[in-house]
Amino acid sequence: MIVVGTLFWLTGFTTSWGFPGIENGSITAYLSEQYPDSTWFRIVNTLVTVAVLLTFPLQLTPALEVLEGWCHPSVDSLLHGTADISTRRRRGWDRVSWIVPRYCIVLGCAVVVRVVDDLGLLVALFGAVGQTGLAMTPCLCHLALQRSGMVPKRRSKLIMDFLTVTFCTVVMFFGLITSIRRIATRN
Repeated sequence: MIVVGTLFWLTGFTTSWGFPGIENGSITAYLSEQYPDSTWFRIVNTLVTVAVLLTFPLQLTPALEVLEGWCHPSVDSLLHGTADISTRRRRGWDRVSWIVPRYCIVLGCAVVVRVVDDLGLLVALFGAVGQTGLAMTPCLCHLALQRSGMVPKRRSKLIMDFLTVTFCTVVMFFGLITSIRRIATRN
């Protein structure tokens, strides 16, 4: 994680050093705006857009697995054959109902993109919630494992987990407020 964090920091540092006037969330969009006559930058920006479009379903997969479990807890029993025959007949809809949460998420993303037309503001908003939530997840899992007795309780690790979760929550809160203010003043 130190290597990954260092690589991210170096990428951000060298990008901000090389392009100090960047205000966009995408370096390829920035370069295509800076050099509108450059065919190369337009091609690269288009390819990045296509890559994001093609990988969007893959990016949604972890969230959709959680949502589908919440929306349709009986689907697992149907798929694994643990439900009785009458339940299977009544729940034929469950075979195709997986599409509804996916369309709702895509529609929600489309609405957010239409409302907030600045990629940098979207990255800040989703980063404030998503990345800090992701950062505190291992600590929350460790705390839950300690509570259930699956891992030994150590005061030092408990304190570190608590401090990490607290720090991430504070960063999430202030990042969310700052992002919403920036979006409100921009629109």
